[in-house]
Amino acid sequence: MNFGPVASLVIALSTSPAPRSIDAVKLSEPPVIDGKLDEALWAALPKAAEFEDPYAGGLAEDQTEAWVGYDDRGLYAAFHCHFKNIADIVGREVRPGTAFEGDDFVALRIDPFNTKAFENMSRFQVNCLGTRNEIIAGGRATKAEWRGDWKAASSRVSDGYTIEMFIPWSAVNYPSSATRDMTINFVRWHGKQNRKSIWSNCTAAERPELNGILKGVQT
Repeated sequence: MNFGPVASLVIALSTSPAPRSIDAVKLSEPPVIDGKLDEALWAALPKAAEFEDPYAGGLAEDQTEAWVGYDDRGLYAAFHCHFKNIADIVGREVRPGTAFEGDDFVALRIDPFNTKAFENMSRFQVNCLGTRNEIIAGGRATKAEWRGDWKAASSRVSDGYTIEMFIPWSAVNYPSSATRDMTINFVRWHGKQNRKSIWSNCTAAERPELNGILKGVQT
């Protein structure tokens, strides 16, 4: 059956990927950054789940859950990286600031100005050993005094590993307006499989406008 060019366009648009969103929740008390997700506040926050494989399509085989909250000091994030076989976890790099070649790691993408441009997005990466690596928009990470005192820790659990992060607003040049939406995304690299999974699927082409939205940040 021939639906014609107009109907074909409608079908194509209906299956196009779209950015996901998560509500911003302001914390009354910050978590302890020790890599352990045993504090009740994480369970009370909205959860980013159903990570997708941007290359193969569909849900990733080993799934991930992530959470985010904030206060006047900065942003707090957590990841639970599940494994069907924990022997697949790969972690070697212990030197901060170096590439995680072949390691399992997670990344938090954040652009407080929500510009939809990768050059304005900062990425905070932590491997399964708790080693940190950052790429901060504008080249700010080239100077230690501009990175801010961001923190991270990891912990091994029965089905994988967990990560906690604290990113001070000073590290990402937080805008002065009282309420705004921000670009955010949660990414996981699967070391043994040499592939990634992602919460808001930017596709294999890494389309920046498909990164997720953190809605309603108020400071």
